[in-house]
Amino acid sequence: MSVINKHYPEIRKMLSVSTIHITKADSELLSKWSGGEATPILVAKFIYGFFLYVWDEDEDACPIEEQLSGSFRKVLSFARRSECSYIQLDCDGAVYEDLDNHDW
Repeated sequence: MSVINKHYPEIRKMLSVSTIHITKADSELLSKWSGGEATPILVAKFIYGFFLYVWDEDEDACPIEEQLSGSFRKVLSFARRSECSYIQLDCDGAVYEDLDNHDW
């Protein structure tokens, strides 16, 4: 158990990114996982997209990456390089040049 220091709260970063950077199949998979089906990741659906936890590459969730598109894996990699704990996939989120675009 870690000791909580009230003067230094644990603060986590979230990457906001457009849903244009994932495929429709990725979106359908996230919708399925957010519907209460037991999954190894934390994902929540909202009206404009999804919130999800960015798991470490060595965590048990890694095998699910095989189910995700290469485009989605690029988003995950970008979030990890940016030291983000969460991703907000939003239809009005930021569009990044280095990520793939999908028109769906």
